[in-house]
Amino acid sequence: MRFSFLRRGFRVIVVILLAVSPVYAGAPVAVLDQDNSADAAGGRAVANDRTQAQTVTAGVTGILSHVNVLIFKGPDTFEDITLSVLSTSGGDPDAFLTSTSLPSSAVSTVTGLVTFDVSAANLSFNAGDLFAIELTSLAENVSPFQERYGWVWHTDNPYAGGQQFTSGVGNSGADLTFQTFVIPAPLQGDLDGNGFVGIDDLNIVLSNWNQNVPPGDPLADPSGDGFVGIDDLNEVLGNWNAGTPPESTTTVPEPGTAGLLGLASLFLACRRGSLANS
Repeated sequence: MRFSFLRRGFRVIVVILLAVSPVYAGAPVAVLDQDNSADAAGGRAVANDRTQAQTVTAGVTGILSHVNVLIFKGPDTFEDITLSVLSTSGGDPDAFLTSTSLPSSAVSTVTGLVTFDVSAANLSFNAGDLFAIELTSLAENVSPFQERYGWVWHTDNPYAGGQQFTSGVGNSGADLTFQTFVIPAPLQGDLDGNGFVGIDDLNIVLSNWNQNVPPGDPLADPSGDGFVGIDDLNEVLGNWNAGTPPESTTTVPEPGTAGLLGLASLFLACRRGSLANS
């Protein structure tokens, strides 16, 4: 009974102190930092004698999910088009990592964003890593510059995180139009998965305190030891305020982590005393 009272009291104290914290809702959008607008209608042929590639700097850490590219196809083009992901060496496209193909019917003769899903490859990149995306096709060309598929260029709004390469030409001085999307890497302490470590995560631990898992909520056991205790509390408090906060509905500042750690210590000291007297 005494321990239960102390646990409730500790939670009330923490909630009161955190009541001045911003209230967040939603989750960050997992889009890297590329542009998807078209500043030029140009482009080179993507076919068996010419390929195009663009190096990309990962903006966030996570698993590459899919890539959108702004492309079109020429008339009488029936062959598949393939997007490959490559590593880089010296800033140039290098070793093959994965690829996926789409039929000609998936690409319009009118310029538009086309999605290539590469999530099955489970490719992991850290923020700042450089990799490359490449378009190829087995489409036969009558001449080297006949456009079977075209990947639209940027000319007025260059992408600072990479550069474009065309086989046989190299870097042509323009960037290709694309977007890459990721599944963000798990954030330590973010038990509710909203991309930010805060009061909701703390409440998950405290609501399941001193329970085995199951019947306790598995989310409350980030340590994975089957018991909700100090290791799980440390996981949250040790990463407090980490991540990207969703849009706040208030502008009142939050308390410091030191106060939370002090309260946690007080709670654990009371717990030990309660157990010793029981």
